[in-house]
Amino acid sequence: MADMMEEDIQAIDALLEAFEGAVSDGNAGALAPLFCEQATAFFSGSVGPVRGRFDLVATWERHLGRWSSVCIRRRETLVRIHGDVAWAHFLWDGEGVTDGEKYRLDGE
Repeated sequence: MADMMEEDIQAIDALLEAFEGAVSDGNAGALAPLFCEQATAFFSGSVGPVRGRFDLVATWERHLGRWSSVCIRRRETLVRIHGDVAWAHFLWDGEGVTDGEKYRLDGE
């Protein structure tokens, strides 16, 4: 049982690394297979949650279309697994350029 849990945690970590890579590469299309149909995310500056794979990818496309030289670092990752459902919460710190201006985010 412990081996299965470790494998699940490694799979979730690989998914989060793929997410980091897609954002850093500015590749919103690579994000689509990482989200389930019912995924929900909160974005800084948004009024409420963004729900569903299609709307999440569209939101990322808008963001990534304006960003360049992006570098993000994930920290404080918390993974919970219950049966065949898992979820992860993490903070990220990042930096890059948007509209010709450098920016930095901490604890996003």
